[in-house]
Amino acid sequence: MSMFSKKNDAEDCPAGDECPVHHRLDAEMAHEDIEYGSAITYVGDYVVFSGDNPRKVDPLVQLVAKAFRLEDQIGEDEPQYQTAVLYVGPEGTLSDFLDVSGALSSATKFVQRHDSWDNFFEAHDMIVDAVKMDRLDLSETAAL
Repeated sequence: MSMFSKKNDAEDCPAGDECPVHHRLDAEMAHEDIEYGSAITYVGDYVVFSGDNPRKVDPLVQLVAKAFRLEDQIGEDEPQYQTAVLYVGPEGTLSDFLDVSGALSSATKFVQRHDSWDNFFEAHDMIVDAVKMDRLDLSETAAL
């Protein structure tokens, strides 16, 4: 549970009205020197979000993988980056998932992972275009 309600979360956010998590704003951010970036694009009822692959960087996932001897399926060999398409509805934002357990999993409709920093934003734009042109099946929940 977040320490703020969604309403307060948006009001207390340091980015204010410019925050793409709390407001339906498209944004890109890149730190070339460390090959880290994120991109958020709202397309109708969906948001396309690109960033680090949480299966690669989440310490809890890494611990579970080791405990159950799943390192070959999760972890070191995981691609570094991920682009996901999430259903947010006509007025929803990424912040809708901050306080709702399991909502992110059920809202995820497409996931693509890759290791190419050089093509990070191109991969994001390709998925945005596919959503705009209705070229992806977004009717089912994607496996995370």
